[in-house]
Amino acid sequence: AAAARLHFGVDFTDEAFYATLPYRFVLGDTPYVSDLGVAQNAGVLATPLVWIWIAITSDNGGLILFLRYAYLGMRVGIFLLAVWALWRRVPHRLGVAAPLLVCSFVLFGIPTLSYNTVAASAVTAALLSLLLGSERGNGAFAVMAFVCAAIAAYSHPGLAPVAIAIGVAIVLRAPNTGGRRI
Repeated sequence: AAAARLHFGVDFTDEAFYATLPYRFVLGDTPYVSDLGVAQNAGVLATPLVWIWIAITSDNGGLILFLRYAYLGMRVGIFLLAVWALWRRVPHRLGVAAPLLVCSFVLFGIPTLSYNTVAASAVTAALLSLLLGSERGNGAFAVMAFVCAAIAAYSHPGLAPVAIAIGVAIVLRAPNTGGRRI
């Protein structure tokens, strides 16, 4: 149902802006030189996807739909991460049903890679990775939580305090090194 909805209801204001930013970078604009706005951060993150799309199609036709599918892929990835994090903590039906809310919720009704959706998804992934890392004691989850928190803070600088808090939580939950330096 979520994939079918992606084909309807294009927003000609915000959604077009979110597709235009990375497209401008693919065409040759320089981030932080051609534009000084902080909203371009998410556009910088989406630029490789837009570059791939333009390399394959040689046109910008269908770019908004492609970015919508990239958004859906991001949300499905977070859904799977949430199911993994909740699987041993709650009954299995709830462990699948609760993450469906994460996958089905569309922030501001704009299903695309924006500074809001990328940041919210990255914070969610960071917190789920932190939860998985605390359970399994695996350093890979701590790295993933750190990277996701950094992406969230880069995409939406207002989330820098949240990213710092996640970083502090990673350090505090790190296993005892027995006096060795890390």
